[in-house]
Amino acid sequence: MSLAKPLSIHKVAVVGPSGRLGPAVVKHLVASGFKVTLLTRDPAKLVTTKFPSEVEVVKADYTSVSTLAPALRGHDAVVDLTNRTATDVQLLVIDATIAAQVPRLIPSCFGIGTTHPIVRSLPHIADKIKIQDYYEKKAREGALTYSAIQTGIFLELALQGGRIISLSDEQPTTLFDGGDRPLSSTSIDSIGQAVAITLMKPEETKNRFLCVQNTILTQNKLLLLARELAPQRPWAVTHRDTAEMERASWEAWNAGDRTPRATAGFFVRAGFGDSGVGAFEKLDNDILMIKEYSDEELKNFLASFISS
Repeated sequence: MSLAKPLSIHKVAVVGPSGRLGPAVVKHLVASGFKVTLLTRDPAKLVTTKFPSEVEVVKADYTSVSTLAPALRGHDAVVDLTNRTATDVQLLVIDATIAAQVPRLIPSCFGIGTTHPIVRSLPHIADKIKIQDYYEKKAREGALTYSAIQTGIFLELALQGGRIISLSDEQPTTLFDGGDRPLSSTSIDSIGQAVAITLMKPEETKNRFLCVQNTILTQNKLLLLARELAPQRPWAVTHRDTAEMERASWEAWNAGDRTPRATAGFFVRAGFGDSGVGAFEKLDNDILMIKEYSDEELKNFLASFISS
Protein backbone atom coordinates (compact mmCIF):
# COMPACT_ATOMS: atom_id res chain seq x y z
CA MET A 1 0.00 0.00 0.00
CA SER A 2 1.35 3.38 -1.01
CA LEU A 3 0.29 6.39 1.05
CA ALA A 4 2.13 8.85 -1.19
CA LYS A 5 -0.40 8.96 -4.03
CA PRO A 6 -3.68 10.90 -3.63
CA LEU A 7 -6.28 8.92 -1.74
CA SER A 8 -9.82 8.32 -2.97
CA ILE A 9 -12.22 6.98 -0.34
CA HIS A 10 -15.29 4.95 -1.28
CA LYS A 11 -15.75 2.16 1.27
CA VAL A 12 -15.80 2.97 5.00
CA ALA A 13 -15.81 0.63 8.00
CA VAL A 14 -17.41 2.00 11.18
CA VAL A 15 -16.21 0.41 14.41
CA GLY A 16 -18.47 0.83 17.45
CA PRO A 17 -21.59 2.01 15.58
CA SER A 18 -23.98 1.32 18.47
CA GLY A 19 -22.64 4.23 20.54
CA ARG A 20 -23.91 7.77 20.83
CA LEU A 21 -22.34 9.00 17.58
CA GLY A 22 -23.09 5.97 15.41
CA PRO A 23 -26.46 6.85 13.84
CA ALA A 24 -25.46 10.43 12.94
CA VAL A 25 -22.09 9.41 11.50
CA VAL A 26 -23.56 6.58 9.44
CA LYS A 27 -26.44 8.78 8.20
CA HIS A 28 -24.03 11.39 6.86
CA LEU A 29 -21.64 8.82 5.38
CA VAL A 30 -24.43 7.14 3.45
CA ALA A 31 -25.92 10.48 2.36
CA SER A 32 -22.47 11.47 1.06
CA GLY A 33 -22.30 8.39 -1.17
CA PHE A 34 -19.94 6.16 0.81
CA LYS A 35 -20.44 2.41 0.98
CA VAL A 36 -20.62 1.75 4.72
CA THR A 37 -19.89 -1.39 6.75
CA LEU A 38 -20.87 -1.57 10.41
CA LEU A 39 -18.60 -3.76 12.53
CA THR A 40 -20.14 -5.24 15.66
CA ARG A 41 -19.47 -8.13 17.99
CA ASP A 42 -23.08 -9.29 17.85
CA PRO A 43 -25.10 -8.30 14.76
CA ALA A 44 -28.27 -9.65 16.38
CA LYS A 45 -28.04 -7.01 19.10
CA LEU A 46 -27.42 -4.07 16.77
CA VAL A 47 -30.54 -1.94 16.49
CA THR A 48 -30.48 -1.74 12.70
CA THR A 49 -33.55 0.49 12.60
CA LYS A 50 -31.25 3.35 13.65
CA PHE A 51 -29.27 3.01 10.42
CA PRO A 52 -29.98 3.36 6.69
CA SER A 53 -30.95 0.13 4.95
CA GLU A 54 -27.99 0.43 2.55
CA VAL A 55 -25.37 -0.40 5.20
CA GLU A 56 -23.74 -3.78 5.54
CA VAL A 57 -23.47 -5.30 9.02
CA VAL A 58 -20.48 -7.55 9.68
CA LYS A 59 -19.64 -9.56 12.78
CA ALA A 60 -16.20 -8.56 14.07
CA ASP A 61 -13.90 -10.41 16.42
CA TYR A 62 -11.95 -8.02 18.65
CA THR A 63 -9.82 -10.73 20.23
CA SER A 64 -6.66 -9.80 18.35
CA VAL A 65 -5.29 -7.96 15.34
CA SER A 66 -5.35 -11.18 13.31
CA THR A 67 -9.06 -11.72 14.03
CA LEU A 68 -10.16 -8.11 13.44
CA ALA A 69 -8.09 -7.26 10.35
CA PRO A 70 -10.05 -9.49 7.94
CA ALA A 71 -13.24 -7.50 8.63
CA LEU A 72 -11.40 -4.25 7.77
CA ARG A 73 -9.63 -5.48 4.66
CA GLY A 74 -10.84 -3.91 1.43
CA HIS A 75 -12.00 -0.67 3.03
CA ASP A 76 -10.52 2.74 2.28
CA ALA A 77 -11.12 4.21 5.75
CA VAL A 78 -11.92 3.14 9.30
CA VAL A 79 -14.00 5.34 11.61
CA ASP A 80 -13.48 4.38 15.25
CA LEU A 81 -16.49 5.28 17.39
CA THR A 82 -15.64 3.04 20.34
CA ASN A 83 -15.97 4.46 23.84
CA ARG A 84 -13.14 6.83 24.75
CA THR A 85 -12.34 4.67 27.80
CA ALA A 86 -11.89 1.52 25.69
CA THR A 87 -8.20 2.16 25.14
CA ASP A 88 -7.21 -1.47 24.54
CA VAL A 89 -9.81 -1.75 21.78
CA GLN A 90 -8.68 1.53 20.20
CA LEU A 91 -5.07 0.37 20.07
CA LEU A 92 -6.26 -2.89 18.54
CA VAL A 93 -8.26 -0.99 15.90
CA ILE A 94 -5.17 1.03 14.95
CA ASP A 95 -3.02 -2.07 14.55
CA ALA A 96 -5.75 -3.95 12.67
CA THR A 97 -6.22 -0.95 10.34
CA ILE A 98 -2.52 -1.11 9.53
CA ALA A 99 -2.54 -4.90 9.15
CA ALA A 100 -5.54 -4.69 6.78
CA GLN A 101 -3.74 -1.98 4.77
CA VAL A 102 -6.57 0.50 5.19
CA PRO A 103 -5.03 3.90 4.36
CA ARG A 104 -7.11 6.29 6.51
CA LEU A 105 -8.19 6.20 10.15
CA ILE A 106 -10.52 8.56 11.96
CA PRO A 107 -9.64 7.78 15.58
CA SER A 108 -11.96 7.98 18.56
CA CYS A 109 -10.85 11.40 19.81
CA PHE A 110 -14.06 13.42 19.59
CA GLY A 111 -14.52 15.85 22.45
CA ILE A 112 -11.98 17.96 24.29
CA GLY A 113 -8.94 19.08 22.33
CA THR A 114 -6.02 16.85 23.24
CA THR A 115 -3.16 18.77 21.63
CA HIS A 116 -2.98 21.48 24.32
CA PRO A 117 -0.15 20.89 26.84
CA ILE A 118 -2.49 21.43 29.81
CA VAL A 119 -4.91 18.82 28.53
CA ARG A 120 -2.11 16.40 27.72
CA SER A 121 -0.90 16.66 31.31
CA LEU A 122 -4.22 15.60 32.86
CA PRO A 123 -3.59 12.27 34.60
CA HIS A 124 -6.99 10.72 33.93
CA ILE A 125 -6.61 10.94 30.13
CA ALA A 126 -3.06 9.59 29.98
CA ASP A 127 -4.29 6.50 28.09
CA LYS A 128 -6.06 8.71 25.55
CA ILE A 129 -2.83 10.66 24.97
CA LYS A 130 -0.97 7.36 24.61
CA ILE A 131 -3.31 6.37 21.80
CA GLN A 132 -2.94 9.76 20.12
CA ASP A 133 0.84 9.55 20.27
CA TYR A 134 0.66 6.03 18.85
CA TYR A 135 -1.32 6.80 15.70
CA GLU A 136 0.75 9.96 15.12
CA LYS A 137 3.88 7.82 15.34
CA LYS A 138 2.47 5.25 12.90
CA ALA A 139 1.58 8.05 10.49
CA ARG A 140 5.15 9.39 10.63
CA GLU A 141 6.37 5.87 9.85
CA GLY A 142 4.07 5.73 6.82
CA ALA A 143 1.92 2.89 8.14
CA LEU A 144 -1.36 4.83 7.87
CA THR A 145 -2.84 8.30 7.64
CA TYR A 146 -5.28 9.81 10.10
CA SER A 147 -7.80 12.62 10.46
CA ALA A 148 -8.49 13.47 14.10
CA ILE A 149 -11.74 15.39 14.67
CA GLN A 150 -12.07 17.34 17.91
CA THR A 151 -15.45 18.82 18.76
CA GLY A 152 -15.48 20.14 22.30
CA ILE A 153 -18.32 18.94 24.48
CA PHE A 154 -21.22 17.36 22.62
CA LEU A 155 -24.00 19.94 22.67
CA GLU A 156 -26.61 17.36 23.66
CA LEU A 157 -24.48 16.26 26.61
CA ALA A 158 -24.02 19.87 27.67
CA LEU A 159 -27.78 20.09 28.06
CA GLN A 160 -28.37 16.68 29.67
CA GLY A 161 -27.65 15.40 33.14
CA GLY A 162 -26.66 18.76 34.59
CA ARG A 163 -23.21 18.75 33.01
CA ILE A 164 -23.23 22.45 32.12
CA ILE A 165 -26.56 23.67 33.48
CA SER A 166 -29.27 21.81 35.32
CA LEU A 167 -32.64 21.57 33.57
CA SER A 168 -34.24 20.14 36.70
CA ASP A 169 -36.12 22.33 39.20
CA GLU A 170 -34.91 20.00 41.96
CA GLN A 171 -31.21 20.37 41.15
CA PRO A 172 -29.51 23.79 40.99
CA THR A 173 -26.85 24.58 38.40
CA THR A 174 -23.35 24.55 39.80
CA LEU A 175 -21.51 27.56 38.41
CA PHE A 176 -17.78 26.91 38.15
CA ASP A 177 -15.57 29.94 38.78
CA GLY A 178 -18.49 32.26 38.17
CA GLY A 179 -19.91 30.56 35.08
CA ASP A 180 -18.37 32.71 32.33
CA ARG A 181 -15.66 30.39 30.97
CA PRO A 182 -16.17 29.64 27.23
CA LEU A 183 -16.54 26.07 25.99
CA SER A 184 -16.52 24.86 22.41
CA SER A 185 -19.53 22.66 21.70
CA THR A 186 -20.78 20.70 18.70
CA SER A 187 -24.04 18.84 18.09
CA ILE A 188 -23.99 15.12 17.41
CA ASP A 189 -25.49 15.63 13.96
CA SER A 190 -22.75 18.12 13.07
CA ILE A 191 -20.13 15.62 14.25
CA GLY A 192 -21.61 13.11 11.81
CA GLN A 193 -21.34 15.72 9.06
CA ALA A 194 -17.73 16.48 10.03
CA VAL A 195 -16.78 12.81 9.67
CA ALA A 196 -18.34 12.55 6.22
CA ILE A 197 -16.81 15.78 4.90
CA THR A 198 -13.41 14.77 6.30
CA LEU A 199 -13.47 11.61 4.20
CA MET A 200 -14.70 13.54 1.16
CA LYS A 201 -11.56 15.71 1.45
CA PRO A 202 -8.88 13.10 2.20
CA GLU A 203 -5.89 15.13 1.05
CA GLU A 204 -6.95 18.34 2.78
CA THR A 205 -7.56 16.49 6.07
CA LYS A 206 -4.58 14.12 5.95
CA ASN A 207 -2.62 13.72 9.21
CA ARG A 208 -4.36 16.68 10.84
CA PHE A 209 -6.26 17.56 13.96
CA LEU A 210 -9.46 19.28 12.87
CA CYS A 211 -11.30 21.41 15.43
CA VAL A 212 -14.95 22.27 14.93
CA GLN A 213 -17.77 23.82 16.92
CA ASN A 214 -21.37 24.89 16.45
CA THR A 215 -21.19 27.35 19.31
CA ILE A 216 -19.28 28.77 22.24
CA LEU A 217 -21.12 28.07 25.46
CA THR A 218 -20.86 29.61 28.89
CA GLN A 219 -22.95 28.50 31.81
CA ASN A 220 -24.33 31.99 32.32
CA LYS A 221 -25.25 32.32 28.64
CA LEU A 222 -27.23 29.08 28.77
CA LEU A 223 -28.93 30.14 32.00
CA LEU A 224 -29.91 33.46 30.44
CA LEU A 225 -31.49 31.66 27.48
CA ALA A 226 -33.19 29.15 29.77
CA ARG A 227 -34.72 31.95 31.88
CA GLU A 228 -36.03 33.60 28.73
CA LEU A 229 -37.60 30.32 27.61
CA ALA A 230 -39.10 29.39 30.99
CA PRO A 231 -39.21 32.48 33.24
CA GLN A 232 -41.60 30.78 35.67
CA ARG A 233 -38.97 28.22 36.72
CA PRO A 234 -36.47 28.92 39.54
CA TRP A 235 -33.15 28.26 37.72
CA ALA A 236 -31.30 28.22 41.06
CA VAL A 237 -27.50 28.21 41.20
CA THR A 238 -24.69 27.24 43.53
CA HIS A 239 -20.99 28.02 43.18
CA ARG A 240 -17.82 25.91 43.14
CA ASP A 241 -14.14 26.84 42.93
CA THR A 242 -12.37 24.75 40.27
CA ALA A 243 -8.98 25.05 41.99
CA GLU A 244 -10.44 23.43 45.09
CA MET A 245 -12.01 20.69 42.98
CA GLU A 246 -8.70 20.02 41.27
CA ARG A 247 -6.93 19.77 44.64
CA ALA A 248 -9.53 17.25 45.81
CA SER A 249 -9.05 15.20 42.65
CA TRP A 250 -5.28 15.13 43.14
CA GLU A 251 -5.76 13.91 46.70
CA ALA A 252 -8.07 11.15 45.47
CA TRP A 253 -5.73 10.28 42.60
CA ASN A 254 -2.69 10.03 44.86
CA ALA A 255 -4.73 7.79 47.16
CA GLY A 256 -5.40 5.46 44.25
CA ASP A 257 -8.98 6.48 43.45
CA ARG A 258 -9.59 6.41 39.69
CA THR A 259 -13.38 6.69 39.70
CA PRO A 260 -15.09 9.33 37.50
CA ARG A 261 -16.38 11.14 40.58
CA ALA A 262 -12.87 11.36 42.05
CA THR A 263 -11.28 12.61 38.82
CA ALA A 264 -14.04 15.07 37.87
CA GLY A 265 -12.04 17.99 39.27
CA PHE A 266 -9.37 17.54 36.59
CA PHE A 267 -11.86 17.93 33.76
CA VAL A 268 -13.77 20.76 35.44
CA ARG A 269 -10.59 22.72 36.13
CA ALA A 270 -9.36 22.27 32.54
CA GLY A 271 -12.68 23.28 31.03
CA PHE A 272 -13.91 25.92 33.46
CA GLY A 273 -10.72 27.16 35.10
CA ASP A 274 -8.51 30.04 34.08
CA SER A 275 -6.38 28.03 31.61
CA GLY A 276 -8.72 28.82 28.73
CA VAL A 277 -8.46 25.37 27.10
CA GLY A 278 -12.22 24.80 26.99
CA ALA A 279 -12.58 26.77 23.74
CA PHE A 280 -10.61 26.09 20.57
CA GLU A 281 -8.18 28.80 19.48
CA LYS A 282 -8.37 27.84 15.79
CA LEU A 283 -11.31 26.31 13.93
CA ASP A 284 -11.64 24.16 10.83
CA ASN A 285 -15.36 24.80 10.36
CA ASP A 286 -14.80 26.09 6.82
CA ILE A 287 -13.03 22.92 5.70
CA LEU A 288 -15.67 20.64 7.19
CA MET A 289 -18.61 22.92 6.37
CA ILE A 290 -19.78 23.18 9.98
CA LYS A 291 -22.13 26.06 10.68
CA GLU A 292 -21.86 28.18 13.82
CA TYR A 293 -25.19 28.74 15.53
CA SER A 294 -26.66 32.16 16.12
CA ASP A 295 -27.93 32.89 19.62
CA GLU A 296 -31.47 32.32 18.34
CA GLU A 297 -30.54 28.93 16.90
CA LEU A 298 -28.87 27.94 20.17
CA LYS A 299 -31.98 29.09 22.03
CA ASN A 300 -34.17 26.93 19.80
CA PHE A 301 -31.87 23.96 20.37
CA LEU A 302 -32.10 24.50 24.13
CA ALA A 303 -35.89 24.86 23.92
CA SER A 304 -36.26 21.28 22.70
CA PHE A 305 -34.59 20.04 25.89
CA ILE A 306 -36.53 22.29 28.24
CA SER A 307 -39.87 21.33 26.70
CA SER A 308 -38.99 17.64 26.87
